[in-house]
Amino acid sequence: MSVRDGLWVRRIRVWLPALAFLAVNLGVLAWDRVVLAGRIGALERRLERTATEREEVARRALDLGARREAIEVNRERRERLHRERFGTPEQRLTAAIAEVKDLAARSGLEIRAISYPQESLEAHGLVRRSFVFSVQGSYGALRQLIYLLELTPSFLTLESIKVAEAGTGGGLRADLDISTLFVAEEPPPAAPGGRS
Repeated sequence: MSVRDGLWVRRIRVWLPALAFLAVNLGVLAWDRVVLAGRIGALERRLERTATEREEVARRALDLGARREAIEVNRERRERLHRERFGTPEQRLTAAIAEVKDLAARSGLEIRAISYPQESLEAHGLVRRSFVFSVQGSYGALRQLIYLLELTPSFLTLESIKVAEAGTGGGLRADLDISTLFVAEEPPPAAPGGRS
């Protein structure tokens, strides 16, 4: 052993604590790298889950937005249907009568007299109002009237038709029953004390 080698051995008290400190630090550093790598991996997995959840929430939000729009459209259509198609008799009766007369005139038929029977459909909150009338004319004109009734955007239903030969002047005589629906009006509230 040389003098230099002996110096290291004699000075063991000086370099051994430094070597131990270095070994401990290397061990702590290696441990931190392992723990840190595990934490980074866990955070990456958590980030992936969060991104997946965010995509799912965004998809659900779009789906709910589309459903909300569909509900709003349906609500608007229902209100328009009740307002335009099932309006109160005061709102629609005159227009419906005028339309039936116009369709008959466009077909070359003349309505002689109209009666307006009414039937309550309480279970549905509606009133069926009928237009019962007779017309006289050719077979082609009667077909034209029925065709125009089918094409009208108004909510008119041909309930029945009775066709017979006209007595004088030739042609046909037809009795038609056309109906439409109205929203039932609420009865006025009774006055206090039983008077109305």
